[in-house]
Amino acid sequence: MGTAMETASRKKPARSQAERSAFRRRQIIAATIDSIGKIGFAETTLATVAKEAGVSQGILVFHFKTKDALLEETLRYLADEYRALWSRALSAADEGPAERLRAMLLADFDPPVFTRKKVAVWHAFFGEAKARPKYLEIYGVLDRAHWEAVAGLCRELLAGERGAADEDEAAAIAYGLCALSDGLWLNFLLTPRGFGRKQARHIMLRQLRAYFPDRYEDDARTVA
Repeated sequence: MGTAMETASRKKPARSQAERSAFRRRQIIAATIDSIGKIGFAETTLATVAKEAGVSQGILVFHFKTKDALLEETLRYLADEYRALWSRALSAADEGPAERLRAMLLADFDPPVFTRKKVAVWHAFFGEAKARPKYLEIYGVLDRAHWEAVAGLCRELLAGERGAADEDEAAAIAYGLCALSDGLWLNFLLTPRGFGRKQARHIMLRQLRAYFPDRYEDDARTVA
């Protein structure tokens, strides 16, 4: 009897209903990403997601009500994942603006976001955004936060070089760097061989050196 009780006490505590629900929602969102990555946005249905997740369509409806709600939550998940990635990169970098900008921009080419599946899914949502105001809203909040962080670091770098920051120039540089990152993601998606993380990071570093040669001229570290 004592042995049985000790064994039972060592078992992991059962998940609460909220924990089980959160786990199931994450599982379904991951399956949605897999479905879009494999067959595209238009062909993804509740049935294809249920098959990927190994659950019934009824489970999907219970947790997300509709396909539109599921897709919106999937996009929110991707946006939160991306924002968390570059936020962690900023927090982990040295205090100087040059290192923080470098870390933030190179994080765009790190797992878990810079994979062929994730980039394909991001572009699938991009293609739908014009017709779906909610997607545009999610993108707008994310893009604004990212751009403002990049622009703020550019202002710090310009102020360090000249004693005062040129707001217009900082904004232009930030737009250029963000646009380059978007273009490198697209190139990664459309070029299945010969272009990957190492090449993308190298190109981004070269652009940083072009904008701020005095701050990145000694950055000879290997870009892996």
